This record gives sequence, structure tokens and C-alpha cells, in this order.
Amino acid sequence: MTTPASDWQEGDITLTRADFSHVVFLWYLRNCPEVYHHYRAAFPISWDEHVMWLTPVLLGTVPTVIYIVEQNGIPIGSVRFDLFDPESANVNLALMREWWGKGIGTKAIKMAMTKLAEEEGVRTVRSEVHEDNVSSLRLTEKSGLKQYGTDGVWRLFQISFSQESLKCSGASGGLQSLYGMLLVQAEAHPSKIALIGDATYTYRELFFSTLRTAAHFRKIPGMQPGVCVAVVLPNICAYAPVVFGLNKIGAVGIPVNIRLDQDTLAFILESSKAQVVVTDREHLAKFSRAFGSRTVVVMEDHPDWFAPGQFSDSIIEQEQALPCTVRAEEPAIVIFTSGTTGAPKGAVMTNANLLFNCRSCDACFGLDQQDRHLIVVPLFHVTGLNSQLLASVYKGSTAVVLKKYHTEDVMDLLELHDVSFFIAVPSVFILLLSKFRERFAGLRHLKKVGYAGAPMPVATVQELKSTIPGLECYNFYGLTETSSIATVLPDQYAIETPDSVGVGAPGVSLKTVNGRGEEVAAGDVGELLIQGGNIVDGYLNNEAKTHKSIVNGWLHSGDLASIDELGRVFLKGRIKEMINRGGEKIFPIVLENRLYNHPKILDAAVVGMPHQIFGEVVCAFIVTAPGERLSEEDVLRYCRETCADYEVPERVVFLEELPRNANGKVQKLELKKQLPSV
Repeated sequence: MTTPASDWQEGDITLTRADFSHVVFLWYLRNCPEVYHHYRAAFPISWDEHVMWLTPVLLGTVPTVIYIVEQNGIPIGSVRFDLFDPESANVNLALMREWWGKGIGTKAIKMAMTKLAEEEGVRTVRSEVHEDNVSSLRLTEKSGLKQYGTDGVWRLFQISFSQESLKCSGASGGLQSLYGMLLVQAEAHPSKIALIGDATYTYRELFFSTLRTAAHFRKIPGMQPGVCVAVVLPNICAYAPVVFGLNKIGAVGIPVNIRLDQDTLAFILESSKAQVVVTDREHLAKFSRAFGSRTVVVMEDHPDWFAPGQFSDSIIEQEQALPCTVRAEEPAIVIFTSGTTGAPKGAVMTNANLLFNCRSCDACFGLDQQDRHLIVVPLFHVTGLNSQLLASVYKGSTAVVLKKYHTEDVMDLLELHDVSFFIAVPSVFILLLSKFRERFAGLRHLKKVGYAGAPMPVATVQELKSTIPGLECYNFYGLTETSSIATVLPDQYAIETPDSVGVGAPGVSLKTVNGRGEEVAAGDVGELLIQGGNIVDGYLNNEAKTHKSIVNGWLHSGDLASIDELGRVFLKGRIKEMINRGGEKIFPIVLENRLYNHPKILDAAVVGMPHQIFGEVVCAFIVTAPGERLSEEDVLRYCRETCADYEVPERVVFLEELPRNANGKVQKLELKKQLPSV
């Protein structure tokens, strides 16, 4: 029960004072995850201990004032003050600044402090509210709280705002940075396992390693906030302290594809103006020419920087004492696009973008703190880094990192570590089911899988669900420019509409437009435009490309798609890949989806082939499933039965595997190079 006092309004923000009973206050903590999450972050104790600690507050031994904050009549959060003895009233600013939300949060707290002063007759000791600071209010005898002593301090103990309410400031539940996200989890459950792979880190060890790494990075000449640092590493656990350590000091990490050639890597280093590279000995030998005269930090030369450690030391303590001044709107990561149709472009992701994506993963995949994520995709890709590693830390769960992909190793790790969620391209699931079906069926802990990067055969989805009853399957879609997740297909539609990549993630708007920029009707094909907190700031040092791709906040994806009346997106392929056969438009991904549903086809890609009469015709590249045999006529017969006559391939070419880049995308330019020989 709450007993509202008078409401105070300033603009669209309204404050109402609430008096919580014991029962209601416990319910509030239990049932408002954001409030409880932040509350527990300060006191990493069991629930029973938590209740015991709260009892004095709840029984009135220590007075508590809570203001409910509403925006335009909708509850969006709360601000809480507690009365403390002056001797114990020091605010943990290091922790609070990581919860801080600007915009609505700051406005609401200023109002709350003013109203508390009026209601309780307090004299303001320091009332200004900074972006990363909080204030105390000192009681006078006018307070009417003499039974608690005539002198004390009202301390802003906890704030909590809904994630959507802070979207304007780019914050996530008050978080401003990736480092702040890690700090909250390290405070909340320090002994929990955060990472498993070539090493094992608890959240405390990951936090300490991050601080130690940040301290050493600070000493590198020229290192300062905003400096770009290239990260040229395989999938190893130390990737995490490198990323978080750079974020702590305000530097910008650039995860680099380790499968690049020297010239492309040199282009990325030059265009990003990166003067520091973090790598290992293997890739130092491979890319020494591209690295040139830049400062190179070789991990094996500094094992104490990145290794997990249980105990603090002077380096860690000194670094922890230095505030993290990074803000949500500042760049955190730059990931270069795969460059399948031109030179790579560096997509600039802010802290806000990355935190927004973590929320999207949490909401769309139904993440759980007890989850164990298996990361089999590269950490230099948005899926591996943003939607798995960072999302796992955001949720406080455990990530298992696979250094190099082998199907048998994936199966081994799924079993060994009781993995509950993992993401892969469709071919990985096809191989797991074909090679290890019985073992896969025995995965009692696997609850969810996600897939993207290529069409998923409906037969494979059906087989996954029949093999592991209750398994949730999520098709999703995203781009480097959307910080990873843009759309996710709910599990309920996994079999009904397997060719859909889903609906927009929370806070993401979608529309399809024609060549004149006009929105098209539901079901019609147009270019897919995306808007939301996931859209990157732009391309690094490339304003022309930025202004061309992001117009009035809408990202022009370059993908053709239709959106049905339920908001589900159906991709038709890249605009540049559409095949025009004598005026008939053929969307490669539609034909590829049909080919994938052939039980003997493992992988397929469709490209346009020059033709003297029609201009272009279809050429299909096929990889048969293990142990299966197909002829060109077999494929053509299947296409005649399932496709429009103009979609039937003119030629079929069989390959052992399709050329893919490290992000899993088929390199169609490489396939087109083979067309003359066809």
C-alpha cells in the first residue's frame, strides 16, 4: 500500500512520495528487477541476509523516503533516500556514478532533493547534482525526527529508472559504460564464473584483470581518451579485459578480423589512425608488415596484465581510485564492415549502442543470470562480441569461449559446460545433427539457440525441436551498423514462418521504402530502413558514407525486404544482388531458402550470370550434405517443382564449400569470378 502525498510536477516529470509497508516494499524489491538488481549490487548478500539488513529500515528504525517518478503519467522509476548517522554517510561515488543516468534521471533527482528538503525541514549541505555525483542533505531540528537524533544525513542511496526512460540519455538502467556494466556485476556476485575457455575468470578476477590492464594501457605513450587501439586476437578469454580495460580509460577498441590479408588490415589501421595494436605472437608474425612502426603490445610478453587473479594489489587499487569518466554517448568500439562490395568502413558504436544491444538480447532471447553461453563465432564480429560476450556480462551469466571452430569441439563444450544458449550459422546446426545427433539429443541444459547469417531450413528447425523437446529457436537479423540485433523472430513463429527474420527489437522501428523514399504497403518489397538506439554514430572518419547511409536517424540497410501485417520482416536479399532476368526481379535469398530446404543440400548461394538475351540469369552454387550425391538435373528438377519458371537456374555448380568471410557471409564476388569458367 502507498499513501501518496502531494504530487510535484516539473514539465513532463511528476514526483509522488510513497510510504511503503514491510510487505509492499519487499514485493517491490522482488518484482522490480531493475530496483532489486541495483540494490543487490551494493550488498552482494543472500536474500535472507538482505531481508535481515533491511529490517531496521522496514520497521521504521531507520527512516526511508521513496519518491515514485512518472513521466507523462507513466511510472518510470524511483528515487530513494535513507537517513544515516553522519559518521557513516559517505556516498560510494565510484559505484553510484556507474548507475547514473543523465537527462530524466538528473532532473528527477534534483526535484526529489528539493522536495525532501521542504518536507523534512532539512538544510542543504550540498545540493548541486553533477553528471557523476550525488549529494547529501543534513537534517536540522525542524525535521520532526528527533527520535533518530537531531543530526543526521539523508543520503541518496539508490536510484532506478526504467530502461526506456533513459534512452534519451543513452543510458541503460543508469549505466554509462561497458566498464560500469562489469563493475555492477563484479560488485553483485564477485565469485561467480564469468568466462571459461583458455583460462577461467570469476567476475572479481575479470574486474581486477580489467583494472590492471587499464593501468598498463595508461602508461603507453600517446594513450588518451578517444585514441583508437586495434585488437588483433583470436577468441580467447583475455579479449574481455582488453575491451573493458580500454573502455575504463576512454580509449576506443577496434576488434580486427584475424583472417584478413596484410593490405586490408593495413587499410583499417591507417583509416582508423590506430597507433597501438594488441595482439599475440602468432598474429604479430602474420601481420608484422601491416603493423609497421605502431606500438605493439604482445600478450605473451605481459602475462601479468591480462591473467585472472584473486587478489588486489597496488596497481589495481590505484586504477580503481581513478574515476571512469566515460559517457554513454562516447565511442566505445569500432568494428569494420566486411567490405564485400567495397573498402571496409568503420562503424562507430557508442557505449549507449552497446548497452542498448545488451538489453535487446536480454528481452528478445529471454536471457537468464544462470545461462551459460557458448561463443563459437568470432569476437571481432558484432554477434560474438556484442550479442554474446557483452550480453553475458550484462546479465551476469557465464560465457564459454571457443578459440577455433571445429564441429566436434562445439559438441564437446556443449556437453562439458552444460551450455544453455548458443548462436551459430545454420550450417553448424546441420553438421551437429548429422554427425552427433545422439549426443545432441542428450543436452539436458540446452534451452535456446539463435541463428543468423544464412537461411535456416525449416526441416532443420523441426529436427532441432524434435531432438530436444522444448528447445527455443530464434532466427534474427542485424548489421554491423545496428550494433548487432535489429530483429528477432519469436520462437512461436520458428516453424510457422521460418523464412522471416522476425520483428523489431524493443525500441527499434522498421519500415520499407521504394526508390523515391516513400513507405510501401505491408507485404510489398522495398529497402529496409531501421531506426533506434542500436544505430551506430556513423562511419569512422568518413562523413560522406555516414550521411549517405544514415538519413534523419534512419539507417538505409541496403537490404530488400517486406514487412507483413504482424511486423515480421522477410528479407529478399541485397539491393545490389537482385537479379533482373528480362524484367523479372529475382531475389537470391528467396531462391536460396528453397534450395536449403532440399534434404540433400547443405549450403547454397545464388548469383546473377550474364546472358545475351535476358541480361541476367540464375546460377546456383551448391554444397551437398555429407554422404549425399546430387546431379545438376536433380537440382533443376527440384527448382522446377518449387520455383517460378524464370527463377529456375540456368546452371548449377557444385563446390566442396562456399567461400565465406570470417563473419559467415558468402563472398558472392568470389563466386562471380568463377562464372566465366561456367
